[in-house]
Parts: sequence; structure tokens; C-alpha cells
Amino acid sequence: SKIPKVPVAFAKLAAPTEKEDRFTAIAKEFSKTMRGIPSAEKPESVRIFVLRKMDKARTKVIYQYYTNPDYLLSSAEKWEVGCSNVPELRWARNRCTPFPAKVPDILNNVWKQDGTLAQGKRKIERMKYYQGIELLLDSFPYNALQNYQRTLLANASGLITYIGNTLHGGGYDQTKIPYCADICTVLGLLLYKCGEYKETYMNNQAYLIGQLLHISDELHAHYCRVVRDGGMPAQFVGSALLVTAQETPVQALSLLSTRMTPYIAWAKQYRFKNISENGKESWKAGWYLRLYQETADKLVPVFAEKTRLTDMERAQLFLGYLASFPKKEETTEYNTGENNDN
Repeated sequence: SKIPKVPVAFAKLAAPTEKEDRFTAIAKEFSKTMRGIPSAEKPESVRIFVLRKMDKARTKVIYQYYTNPDYLLSSAEKWEVGCSNVPELRWARNRCTPFPAKVPDILNNVWKQDGTLAQGKRKIERMKYYQGIELLLDSFPYNALQNYQRTLLANASGLITYIGNTLHGGGYDQTKIPYCADICTVLGLLLYKCGEYKETYMNNQAYLIGQLLHISDELHAHYCRVVRDGGMPAQFVGSALLVTAQETPVQALSLLSTRMTPYIAWAKQYRFKNISENGKESWKAGWYLRLYQETADKLVPVFAEKTRLTDMERAQLFLGYLASFPKKEETTEYNTGENNDN
């Protein structure tokens, strides 16, 4: 409704104008500029609209939204908080907040189980580019958010399984990490928009089952390094049960208990060997057993015999499967003496 003397980066909040642009930096610039505008110069309202070029002569308005500068400022701040609504992912060290116009690309990409894109030359657009801006402005109803959550889970499950399986084996493809990091970020954002916060969902059944699958993969991989001289299977136990866990979590836990029995029995013996060779450390076997125990202790009070997980719970399952273990525990070397069962 009024153009301030100092330019405000309204449009930059939607999409980067330069390759090196980061949403966090643009949002900080926008916030600083907006808060510094004198009241007399501050616009009372902002009309956001998206244009589409139909042909050389025609342009069409395909989306418009009326708001005020304070709401837009609040939306940018909530966007950053929502994109941080994920557990620690130490394998994704360069994870950053995506721009709203990038979210449709992340959601629309369809991935195969081998970590490659499945779509042909023409993408299936379940989410339009301008709908990323709608997501920024909280103009979606709850059922639409659930629908996008369902679409992202279906499209990204192949890459998540691939990254999880290779990540836990230590031989992951670095080129796929940014894509998986973006998927985790958008999953966290959609959970945040639906009122599911990491402080709560990280103690939920679905997330904890995901952590159990992660621990199983790591223990299975450690067994292969020690007993099979580094010969890794095509798929680890945890990743093999990821699809089953989405559909029938109780059955997945039942199968997990059966398939992991020999590896757990081995770990209980191996943890006392006092071996420090790189990659074959015996203390790690005790550490994985302790992670099992701690996760199971958290799972017991919230365990429910659900036949299927909801889309929100499936998102939590995936995040639990990909989340890092507690840093404090991971660097602890346990006393492996015969009189100490830690």
C-alpha cells in the first residue's frame, strides 16, 4: 500500500535471486529493514501476487494474498523455526533452510530405491511453485498439509531407504545427501505446520521405532566389519523393515527381534574383547546394546498396538531412522572389564 524509501526484500523471501542466496540471510535482511522503517513510512498492507505468462501477449494472476508487513515478518520467522523442527542430522552438515519456491521441487521429485530420480522429462507437479508461498503464509488448511505430507513420503521413500541403508554402512553417495537433507527439512516443516514439534514427537512411538531400525543397521554393519571382514550385505536389517514398519509397526518389531537375535548375542560377547582396532572397536558393541536399552525404555510407556501409522507418524518414523544418535553417548568408550556390564 506504500513503498518505503528503503527497499524491502519482499519478493526475495519467496525465491533466491542469486545462486549464493540463503533464506536465513534474506530473512535477516528483511527483518532488519522492516523494523527500521519509521511508522509514518511503513505500509499498512501488502498484496502478494504471482503472475504467469500465458503467451507473449497475455499474463494471468494465478495467486494473490492480502496481508500486512508484521504478518509477513512473523511468517518468515516461523518458516525458519519450522525448517529447524528436525532432530540432529550430523551427516547433513550443510543443511540449510530452503526458499518457499524450492519446496515444490523437493516435494515433487520421485525417487527410486537405488537413489536415482524416477520421473521422466516432465515432472508430475503435485505442488505448484506458487504453493510454496502459500505454505510460507500459512494459507493451507490442515487436510491440505496432510496431503502434501503423504505425497512427500510416497515420493521420497526410495531415497530415504537408500540413504539410510548406505549411510549406516559407511559408504553413502555424497551427491545424494543434499537432496535427502532437504526432504528431512520439509518433513520437519510440515510437521511443525501441523502442530507436531520435535520436543514432543521425538518421544513418540513412530520416531522411537525409527531409531531402533537405525541402531539395528549400525549393529548389523559393525558385525559385518568384524566377522565378515567388511563384506556388507545389499540391505541391512533395519532398512529392510522400513516399509513394513510404515504399514504394520508391531509386525516390524516382531521381525526385528527375530532377525537381530544372532547379532545381539554376538554383541553381548564381543563387547568384552577389549579390541581397539579402527572399525572393529569392541566398545561399540556395548554402546549399540545400550542404545537399544535406552530407546526401548522410552518406547515401552508410549507403545500401542497400532495396525498402521498415520502420515504424520510415518514422517516421524523416517526422521527417527535418519536422525543421529546422542553425541554424548557416541563418544563414550565403555569399561569392558568382566565385572562391569555397561
